[in-house]
Amino acid sequence: MKGTNFFCLVIIILISASFVTSSLLDDTPVSLSNSAFASARSDYTENATKITTGHSDSICQPKQIHLANGVEPWSSMIVSFSTSCQPEDASFSISYGFDPFYFDNSIHADPDEHMTRYNHTQMINEMHEYVFYQSDYIYHVPLEGLQDNRRYFYQINLETEGTGNRTDGLQNGDSLDSLFDETRIPDSYHRVMGVSKMNNLRRHMTDETSTIVHPSVTSTPFFHFTTAPIPGQSQNSDGDPIKIVVVGDLGQTYNSSMTMYHMLLEAEGHYVHGDDGVKASLVMCAGDMSYADSNQTRWDKWFDLISPLGSRLPFMVAPGNHEEECDVVTKESFVAYENRFAMPKVRNAERGVTGVKRHLTDPVNRQCMNRYDYGNSYYAFTYGTARIVMTNCFTNTTKGSFQYNFILDELQSVNRTVTPWLFVVTHCPIYNTFNAHQNETQTLQMQEALEPLFVKYHVNIVFAGHTHGYMHSKNVQFGLLNKKAPIYVIVGEGGNREEHVRYYLDEEEMEDWVEVRDKTEFGFGTVELLNDTHVRWKWIRNEDVDVAFVSHEYYIENQVFL
Repeated sequence: MKGTNFFCLVIIILISASFVTSSLLDDTPVSLSNSAFASARSDYTENATKITTGHSDSICQPKQIHLANGVEPWSSMIVSFSTSCQPEDASFSISYGFDPFYFDNSIHADPDEHMTRYNHTQMINEMHEYVFYQSDYIYHVPLEGLQDNRRYFYQINLETEGTGNRTDGLQNGDSLDSLFDETRIPDSYHRVMGVSKMNNLRRHMTDETSTIVHPSVTSTPFFHFTTAPIPGQSQNSDGDPIKIVVVGDLGQTYNSSMTMYHMLLEAEGHYVHGDDGVKASLVMCAGDMSYADSNQTRWDKWFDLISPLGSRLPFMVAPGNHEEECDVVTKESFVAYENRFAMPKVRNAERGVTGVKRHLTDPVNRQCMNRYDYGNSYYAFTYGTARIVMTNCFTNTTKGSFQYNFILDELQSVNRTVTPWLFVVTHCPIYNTFNAHQNETQTLQMQEALEPLFVKYHVNIVFAGHTHGYMHSKNVQFGLLNKKAPIYVIVGEGGNREEHVRYYLDEEEMEDWVEVRDKTEFGFGTVELLNDTHVRWKWIRNEDVDVAFVSHEYYIENQVFL
């Protein structure tokens, strides 16, 4: 494909929609206005083509591009993508740097080191009919030695056999003159690069002594990300507070796409009604991402849907029950989740049987191995002034378990002088004002084992999903109010196909420990690290295609200093 498609930045691939008739979305739990829906449908249909077919019709083209923080988020970023092309038929590299038109760094995507692939067998009915799935080739490539708090541009290059160099930014048959056709460069490039940068590009490309070449057959459009500040720093590269997006139970519905679109606006600092225009630089997801439920093609569609956002912001995930997906042949769980994401793991994943019972409604999952330790199961990382611990409530959390010991080590070793804020992300809510997901075995086990640790080590906020509502608790420990206790937030309203939770435990009166609750709004939250003593929490609800509102705002004082 020639022309503008090649030059499009991910920030113009606005995912402001989802079309029910399209294979990219499962269903529409809530229908917005017809005009809004029509606009969303047409916008996303047009832009989805740019992601799924991109700049080339080759089966080798990189797709499903998404990011994750490395072990040290201020100096590393993991770029993930998939391809249908076998490693022997093509190779890939990633070019990156501060200037999208003059990359000074490149890394080869080594199939032996960076590539994975998995199989999955699904039982589709009670007649024991099965579907076998083999994934594409999935690459997780670390970019290391980065500078902290800097914007980097990057693109993925596809290299195949052939002769001759390609000029960066051109398709076969294009000329250098065509690069300067302003009508072929999207407005977003001018906004991002500015006039001086565009003029500098023109000057470089017309200078006979200066050329920009890559020995690749084709390259993706330019994407960009921003590295984390160094530990202890609370401001982003614009001098604003660090802003983190928090979401759960996303799915791939019309409402999911609205949530993703408004999250993308947060990444670009676009104004949301009641918000402050500070750019978000990180997403934390409290489980239940794709709702594939063992239908692995749904994972492919979800990553297509999330790519405009995931290629822009690192997407840090915790596993939920919908990621469990027991393989009926191997009896392994979380296989797609482990292979499709690349979190900053402690060590490689370990599986086995522990004998710990869990609440599982799916008869297939009840037969599955219920130990999944390390890997993407649970991990921790530092982001500015926050230490963030991602946990898995669907593997053993009881005292003395691998995960318990990991969490204990993390909590007791946090230096609150450098990282005064301590967040935990899990899927199962310990405090839950809704009638759904009450008294589940794995949640009760987690509460018994981990709540004493959360209280002892002054965890500030515990984020969870699972229940499809929004709840913000007061400071609570063991059911009693205490100003030094953690706050528990449920963010399970990302837009999934299972709709809103229907009932509260008490429809007439909130529990004493509930600050606010809602079961009618799809949306997400943001947390801004203002300083060592205060963060600002906001819940942002989806109102329409182009409108989102801050429906709840709350300043949280650091319990460590009380």
